[in-house]
Amino acid sequence: MDPLTYLLQAYFHEDWSHTFQTWEEILDEFLKEDSALIARVPEEIDTLLARIGDDAELERTLMSMGLAYDPDEGDRAWLEAVRDRIVSSLR
Repeated sequence: MDPLTYLLQAYFHEDWSHTFQTWEEILDEFLKEDSALIARVPEEIDTLLARIGDDAELERTLMSMGLAYDPDEGDRAWLEAVRDRIVSSLR
């Protein structure tokens, strides 16, 4: 399983709200994982965003990857924010 799919399935599953209040809290928990795993996610996000230009298709793709979180800001903007937060954490 690729790291982005792992992040979505293992952390942003349908029960995420039982443990966390915000996506940032979820991501902070993920950032405790192996740094080699974490470091691959930003590139995977960039590849996904470059490959899928249509927002409806992006939503379907993320759901098929296991995402059960519905970002208020939209999937594309949310993925960019996730990517940026991960990149910042690796510095």
